[in-house]
Amino acid sequence: MAEHVRPPFVLVFASDLQGCGFHRCAIPLVSLVQNGMAEGRLDLSLLPDAEADLLPLLPPQIAAHLPMDRLSLNLQAAGPTNALAIRGVADFGDLHIEAKPVLNLIDGAWRGTIGLRHPGAARLIAAMGFANPVDWLGSGSFSLSGALSGNSLSWPPQSVSTDGIDLAAGQLRALLAGSLNFANQPIITGHISAEALPLLLPPLRDKQPLPFERLIGWQAKLDISAKQVLLDLDPVLLQFSTRVTVQDGTLSADAISAKLNDGVLSGHLLLSAGSGPPKIQSDLSLTGSHQDAPMFGLPIDLAGGVLDANLSLQASGFAAQTLLSTLEGKLHLVQHDGSLLGVDLARMGSRLEDADLRAALAEGSTAISVAEVSVAIQNGSLQFEPPPAVNAATGPSGRAEVSGLIDLVGRGEELHLSLTPSVTAPPSFGLRVGGSLDAPTRAIEISDAASWRAEHLPPPVPPLPLPPPTKPSGPAAKPIKPQAPSPPKPRGP
Repeated sequence: MAEHVRPPFVLVFASDLQGCGFHRCAIPLVSLVQNGMAEGRLDLSLLPDAEADLLPLLPPQIAAHLPMDRLSLNLQAAGPTNALAIRGVADFGDLHIEAKPVLNLIDGAWRGTIGLRHPGAARLIAAMGFANPVDWLGSGSFSLSGALSGNSLSWPPQSVSTDGIDLAAGQLRALLAGSLNFANQPIITGHISAEALPLLLPPLRDKQPLPFERLIGWQAKLDISAKQVLLDLDPVLLQFSTRVTVQDGTLSADAISAKLNDGVLSGHLLLSAGSGPPKIQSDLSLTGSHQDAPMFGLPIDLAGGVLDANLSLQASGFAAQTLLSTLEGKLHLVQHDGSLLGVDLARMGSRLEDADLRAALAEGSTAISVAEVSVAIQNGSLQFEPPPAVNAATGPSGRAEVSGLIDLVGRGEELHLSLTPSVTAPPSFGLRVGGSLDAPTRAIEISDAASWRAEHLPPPVPPLPLPPPTKPSGPAAKPIKPQAPSPPKPRGP
C-alpha cells in the first residue's frame, strides 16, 4: 500500500461498529485497497439487542424517533481512494433513505446526492414528537432530495452544504439551500424558499409544555420566504418573508413582510428560551388590508372595509395556556367603509318605536364609514380603553360606542354599547352583552325612547268625525201599499 494512501472511510466505520449486535456484518474493504483502488460491500441488519450499541452513533434528536427494530442497511463502494463512489440504502421502517456520495479518502472531502421517502408525512412527523400534524401539515407523502457536500469524513462532520434540496411534506413545498457547520455549536446558514409553508400554532388552552428547549444548543441565520403561509391548511398570508436568527436560546424573526388581504403586514418577533420561563415579544403593523370575514369571530364584531392596525404583544410561560394568561400589550385599529356586526341601527327607523328598537338591538349589521378601536391587553383580557381613547363606529345610520372587556382566558365578555341613531336630538340607547363568548346574553336599554317620541314627534292626528247622513232631494216618495194577491183563475171543464 502506498504511504500517502489513508485507510478508507469504510474501514474507520467498521472499527466503530465492533461489538455491535449485527449479523451479516462482513466488511471485506479492509483488504481491498490495492494500487490506489478500493471496492467492497457492507450488508447490515440488526439483532434484537443491537439498538443500545447503535443509538450512541446517531444524533440524539434523530435516534429518539427512529424505529431501530426495523433497520436494514446496504453499502456498496468502488473507485480510487480519491474518488470512492458509495451507494448506501437504508430503511427505518417505512422511511427509505438512499445516498450516493463520492469520497476523497485522502483529504476527507465528499459530495453526492441524498433522497428520503416516506408514504405518510404526517405519520413521520408524529413519530418525531409533533401532535396532530395532519391538522396543520395536511395529508400526503414525505420526500427530500438534493445534493450535499462536505469537507470531513468524521462524525459529526465539520460542515455540510447544499445548493438546493427539495422538500415536500403534506402541503409543505420548499427549497433549502445553505450550510450546516458543526465546528463548536451547530450553525445553520442559508435560505428557505417555500411554495406553501404550513404554520403550526398550538391550541390556546393547551397545558402541555411547548418544545422551547429545542432552541438551545445551536445557532441559525436563515432567510425564509413563502408564496403562501397556511393556517389550518388555508392561506392566510401571501408573499411572506423574514430573516430568522437563533443564538443562545433566542429566536428573532426580523423584517417580517407579507400580504394580508391585499394589505401590507410588517414587524418583528422575539422568542427567548435561554433561562427562566420562555418569553415572546412581537410588534406588528397592518396597512390597507381589505377584510371580508369578521375580524375576531365575536358576537359584536367588525367586518369588511379597509383596515389599518398596530399590535404589540408580550407573554411568558412554558405552555400555550400560560402564554395566553400572561398576555399583555396594545391594539389600535382603524376601519373604513365596513360593517358593525350584531346590531342594525338603520332598523330603528325615524320614529324609534319600541318594537323597532328591540329588533335593531337583537341582530343584524350596520354600515359604517369609519371605526376606531383602542384596546389594552392585560392578563389575557382585552380592555377597551376609556376616553380620550376612541372606541366607536360611525355611519349613515348612527354611532356606536363600546366599553368593557373581553376575557380570552375564560372566554367571557362584559360589553356595553352606547347607540345613537341618526335622528334629530337623538337619545342614546344601551346594549349590554355578557356571559360566555359562545352563548352571550343581551340586555337592552330603550327607556329614553318614549320621552323622545313625546318631545319630538307631533301628536297623533285624531280621525275626522263622520258627516251626518244627507236627506234625498225632491218630493218625498210615496210609500207603496202592499197589494193583495189576485184570486186564481178558474180552469176549463
